[in-house]
Amino acid sequence: MPCGTLEIIDSVTDDRLGDLTAIEQEAVAASRSGEWFEAEGLDLLRLTHTHDPRYQIRAEVVRDLLLGRHGPLDPRGVRLAGVQITGPLDLEDVDAEVGLKLVDCALPEVMNLTGAHLPRLTLDGSRLVGIAAHGVEIDKDCSLDGVVVRCSAPEPALTMVTARIGGMLLIRDAVIVNASGPAFTGEAMSVGEILSMAGSTLRGTGSTASIYLVKAHIGYANFDELTVANDRGPALQCSNLRSDSHVWLRRAKVRGTGSVALSLTDAHIGGSLSLDLSQVQNHDGAAVTLNDTTVQNHVLVRAAHLRGGGSRVALDLSGARVDGLANLDRVDVANYQGGSALGAEGASVGKYLFVRDARLLGTSPAGAVRFPRARIGSSVEFNGTTITNGVGPGLHAESADIGHSLFFRDATVHASHSRGSVWVFGVHIGGTADFSRTTVTNMAGPALEAERMRTDGHLVFSGTEFRGRGTRATVQLPGAHVRGNVHCPTMRVESESGQILDLVDAVVDGAITIPTELICPEPRGTSCVRAKSVNVDGMTCGSLGSPWREWLHVIRRHGFAYRPQPYQHLAAIERAAGHDNNAREVLIAQQHHLSRDSAGVGGLLARAIHLLWGVLAGYGFRARRTAIALFLAVAVAGCLGWLAGQVETRPGHHAAERVRPATVQPDAPGTPCSTVELVGLGLDRGLPLGVTGLRARCDLDTASTPGQRFTIAIWIVQFCIFGLATLAIAGYTNLIRKTP
Repeated sequence: MPCGTLEIIDSVTDDRLGDLTAIEQEAVAASRSGEWFEAEGLDLLRLTHTHDPRYQIRAEVVRDLLLGRHGPLDPRGVRLAGVQITGPLDLEDVDAEVGLKLVDCALPEVMNLTGAHLPRLTLDGSRLVGIAAHGVEIDKDCSLDGVVVRCSAPEPALTMVTARIGGMLLIRDAVIVNASGPAFTGEAMSVGEILSMAGSTLRGTGSTASIYLVKAHIGYANFDELTVANDRGPALQCSNLRSDSHVWLRRAKVRGTGSVALSLTDAHIGGSLSLDLSQVQNHDGAAVTLNDTTVQNHVLVRAAHLRGGGSRVALDLSGARVDGLANLDRVDVANYQGGSALGAEGASVGKYLFVRDARLLGTSPAGAVRFPRARIGSSVEFNGTTITNGVGPGLHAESADIGHSLFFRDATVHASHSRGSVWVFGVHIGGTADFSRTTVTNMAGPALEAERMRTDGHLVFSGTEFRGRGTRATVQLPGAHVRGNVHCPTMRVESESGQILDLVDAVVDGAITIPTELICPEPRGTSCVRAKSVNVDGMTCGSLGSPWREWLHVIRRHGFAYRPQPYQHLAAIERAAGHDNNAREVLIAQQHHLSRDSAGVGGLLARAIHLLWGVLAGYGFRARRTAIALFLAVAVAGCLGWLAGQVETRPGHHAAERVRPATVQPDAPGTPCSTVELVGLGLDRGLPLGVTGLRARCDLDTASTPGQRFTIAIWIVQFCIFGLATLAIAGYTNLIRKTP
């Protein structure tokens, strides 16, 4: 829309006007009157290559306008549309009092804004070969919406290093391509309000990122629907970025190579960071890194597709601090070339960590998903998530601290490593750990390794399937401490070695409900073919969810080796419940188990004595059996005395007969004792303490061989009576220790 007339121009006394072409004179007149100057008729592509002077304005004319050499200008500034700026537009160090707007213009040579100062700058829809704006200062807005910048130079296509933009920097729906260097460099730049590159396409080439915003300070950043690529280096580098508000990268497409495609390392984001629905790809390194970054609100990576490569983590949040929640719902994150899918080592999340309905694939010995020593303020959820790693653990969360609960419901974890497929060694969980309806498989080791795990709530394995291989137990819980209950209905555990559970030194303050059918199909018998085994040595619990006889069978027939503590603890539980008989049964079973363990009892003689102790005294727990044995021994002593009176030693004499006076002739016939005297003789000789006095009238003939034999037999009975009496007294008074 041409504005102004030659008459107005002629009124200007500046001699420079005489050197202007007709179109330039019209542009000057329009700028002085505050009107737009627009040359119509050519599209942008034709305008770029035209040589028609009707569309050309020299670059020095624009510079002179901004410097006031063509007279005072309207505060609206220089506003040109549809023209070609010929020659290099050099505004270096220009301190203009009015703004510059070049809309739908063509600038075949590099535009130089280094050190310039402008109230505002607009290049919307223009086509350029480069913009050098190092240190430029723009008081209000800088708009580059729809610009097309194409070049092949080692310098960035758009340079705004240390630039200062007081308002908004808008580079929306733009195309910036550099075949030999970066597309946009804004290192240490400052944007007071909004930096928006929504819908733009930027492609660079080389080791410097296509978009380089290191140490930039931005009020609010919007990269929605951005497409940025670099086939020889990073795509988007925002290390040390400072954003006072949100950073949006939604529905973006980012492709880079080298160590990282999209870097936000050590950044500070005052609001939320969102990568929702974005696609980030890097076959050589990390896809997205947020190492040591602070996000004062939320991190949202929902329905995103991230691909990493090499030994780096595809999505790396190591050391990051997120004051709100981290939401990774429905993400697809993979690293096929030796690295992890998701890493958050030492990260801190103030609220929730959601990884729901996600697909996470890694190929690292360190784990597909890694957040060792991470601190999560509330709950962690992996509900509906699939985690796969062919050379390492699925989840590695050693020493993590979870403020509330850990949920692994309806999830699948498939890994191959000597450590657990789910490796939560030393993890502290402030609430419940729920693995309901989850399948965990490890092709080279345990499925779950939760040694020294502490949970302040319950531990739930409802409908959970664990499959492990190797020599260790499939489910590892040694030293774990559960303040609530352990609830394991319908849990299934498979083990190549037969060792399915390791509960050594585990502490369960509440009830432990493990279906004993999981270990043995008939858990009440005294013997079975031991196909599966558990280790419960040192384990303690508040109560049992299964019948005590089933637990006794598991301890006796399915333990790794004999240990006294499981028996003692089971007996203590039954005794605390008022079931003393059950407790005695358990402790007797313990001694039976000990008798089968030659190393625990000792040599052959010790084992024989231990076995006899069990038969005669029930190992000290059945004193009535000892009393009966004592009565029988006394009866045997009486019978031996009576039998001695029936056996002849020589004609007229018996092994037991009346004591003859000294005056009787040696060859005189003996006098038989009465039945009462004979029985009394046996009792008198058999009892270790106390005498009946019958031996003064009736005694054994120790000079004869039968008499000597009866004497030795009664001595043996006397020894047995002494031992049985000791056991009986000890059993009733509990004077001897009942455990080995």
